[in-house]
Amino acid sequence: MSQASSTSDRMVWPQGGMSCPVTGCTDKFFNTLNKMRNHYNQFHVLMRDQFACSRCKFYCFKSTEARRHTKKLGNSHLCSVRNIVNQHYINPKDFTLPVIQTPAINQREVDRLQRLEAAKSPTIDLYHARFIDLNYYDSDENHH
Repeated sequence: MSQASSTSDRMVWPQGGMSCPVTGCTDKFFNTLNKMRNHYNQFHVLMRDQFACSRCKFYCFKSTEARRHTKKLGNSHLCSVRNIVNQHYINPKDFTLPVIQTPAINQREVDRLQRLEAAKSPTIDLYHARFIDLNYYDSDENHH
């Protein structure tokens, strides 16, 4: 599945969800983009952050879990972070995570297209424009 890295060129998240399209990966179905994002970070990112407690053997891969550990057991259980090679890595090749199509994205795209269209149109300087009464030239009595 060929995906460009630009947000506007990326695949839109399908309303019903999707399976991971990476060859050699799971056929598990993801009904939310957040679940797909967690899967992607777990299996398709080569280098991952690992959070390890300075006091006990606890470790995790999510900062929210590290904060929860410290909050539950106290400040002596602070977790430090280090970047490690992902042992479960599966190369996603050119697949990138989809984006959610929202009204805000649609409106930004509409605004962008309108600006591009306006840039193509000739502009008229109304401040310096001279107005003439075309009716003056239509009547026979005003012709000399």
